[in-house]
Amino acid sequence: MSEPTAVEVEDAGGAPLAGPAASPASVGAVGTAFAPLTLAELAGSAAAAAAGQAGPTPAGPPEGIVEAPEPAAVAVTGKGERHARNMGCVRDALLVALGALGGSMLALAVLFYVNGTLDFGQAERIKLIESGTATIEQQMGDLSGHLRQQATAMDQVKADAAADAQRIAALKAQSDAVQTAASDLDRRLAQAETKSAAQDAAIAGAVQTAGELRSQLDAANAQIATLQESANRLQQTAQDLQAQLAGAATVQPAVTPGVSSTPEAMAPASPTSGQSAILMTPALQAFPSAIPIAAPRSGQGHLFGVIWADGNGNGQPDAGEEPIPGARVILRSPLGADLATSVTGADGRYLFADLDPNLYGLAVFIPSPLSSAQARTIAVTVGSDKAVEVNVNSLAP
Repeated sequence: MSEPTAVEVEDAGGAPLAGPAASPASVGAVGTAFAPLTLAELAGSAAAAAAGQAGPTPAGPPEGIVEAPEPAAVAVTGKGERHARNMGCVRDALLVALGALGGSMLALAVLFYVNGTLDFGQAERIKLIESGTATIEQQMGDLSGHLRQQATAMDQVKADAAADAQRIAALKAQSDAVQTAASDLDRRLAQAETKSAAQDAAIAGAVQTAGELRSQLDAANAQIATLQESANRLQQTAQDLQAQLAGAATVQPAVTPGVSSTPEAMAPASPTSGQSAILMTPALQAFPSAIPIAAPRSGQGHLFGVIWADGNGNGQPDAGEEPIPGARVILRSPLGADLATSVTGADGRYLFADLDPNLYGLAVFIPSPLSSAQARTIAVTVGSDKAVEVNVNSLAP
């Protein structure tokens, strides 16, 4: 706005009229009207404006505005008329400004009545806060739901942890059982190792003993071979002796005193009941057998005879001489092993029946004092399907 200018008013004669001029103070007063007002002053101005619109115009000017005195009726020159028009424009501007100010105050009063405040930003902040509060409440609700879900999950985790604890306890029990079984197995393995060591030692001893036995067996086999060779030689000698005896029997039927022998004493036919299958030799005639002697089985032979007291010392069983009961006759192998034993009965007889063809030895023991010799050994060969009679008297050396 331009600075206010002084208005000169002249009378009809052209002299300036006396009166207050538009001084800077008045201009300052006008400027004061446009100065910022407090809220109370604005409210009062708005109320006054409202009252002015509703009723008569107030008598005085607004506070702070100096009312100019009514000008006297003067003759206005062309220059004064121009000043008068300027002042009218100023006054009109002031009135428009006051109307606008009153409207603004009215709008502010309505805004204050509606919002409770004149700060437009505060309402926006309130709305923003309310929106934020709603968002926070929504988030709180979501958080509560999430927390409930977390609590449910935590309960499930606790249940799973309890189940895991039970499984761990079961696994620990199984582990303890397995450990116990392992300890028992270790103990059994230790025992087995001990037994195995003992068995190994026993096996080693057995192997050593087997070696020793093998050595002894080899030595025994060597001895057996030697004895077999000796037996073969003895058998050959016996066969030669038997051949010599057979030849001597052909030349002279009587045998050496004390021993009588009949190499072949088989009957030509099967005997009848109560008869002996053996031919009646002189010894059988002198001392008949209490039990008939049957023929040997096919491929085998008999060895039999009588032990008697030779009264006349001729080596032949004679009438009136007596058999010797209780004499012991032992049948031996060519190696000297005892095969069988026979003890003479009341008839003085002995019998070794069904022998395999081979060379045998007879050991005769006559009870004392019937014989000067307590024991004697006789070599005899038994053939297949043969019956050999060997008689021994008590006086034979």
